[in-house]
Amino acid sequence: MQPSDLFIGVEGGTSSLRESNHRIANNLMTIATMLRYQSRELAKIGTTFSVDDVREILSEVGHRIELVSRLHRRLAEPIAPDMLNLSPYLNDVAETAIDSLSPPGEVALEPISGDMCPVRANQALLIGLIVGELVMNAVKLARRAKGGSRLELTCRLAESGIEIALASDGVGVSGSYDPDRDGSFGFSVVKLLAGQLKATLTIQPVAAGLVARLVVPTGVDLAELNTAGEA
Repeated sequence: MQPSDLFIGVEGGTSSLRESNHRIANNLMTIATMLRYQSRELAKIGTTFSVDDVREILSEVGHRIELVSRLHRRLAEPIAPDMLNLSPYLNDVAETAIDSLSPPGEVALEPISGDMCPVRANQALLIGLIVGELVMNAVKLARRAKGGSRLELTCRLAESGIEIALASDGVGVSGSYDPDRDGSFGFSVVKLLAGQLKATLTIQPVAAGLVARLVVPTGVDLAELNTAGEA
């Protein structure tokens, strides 16, 4: 199986019940495929997992399933046909990821402000999964360093598409940090997800932590979108 075959895209469609059910089914299949991939990766490690390890893995599974539910709630209020504003959805993603892995107060989140980040519905779940994995890995790195951390999430329109950035302070990494070498399952899967979106993903260490930047080509014309929203 090639990495490009690993994740199933979500087909666009109308607001009909049939199309809605089709989209939900595809999104759940994406999560199931992702979990099978994680199962194979865990089997390669060949070690015994502690109770805490299993609890963390199950929390991550629950978070990914919850992303589908939160996405479809957002799709019930589109900003245009088959379009949604990514900003509130990504705030939901980050908040649930933090809540699933850390006690209250350990990780502070500065969410996306009122910025409009229009995205096609068939891209939203994969973007949400990428951001969720990045947030979960930032939380785990901070816990490994036994310190609190602060995350800042931004989303803006750029010439090449939508640019999403996650800056994490206090995550306990040095300038020599290499996500491919020092990361976990989350860093390997986000690269595959980004490939499905034909997106550019960079993860760079900075003085106090990491900055992950995702640029997703959307082909969305903001002026055209505003016109559709006023119609």
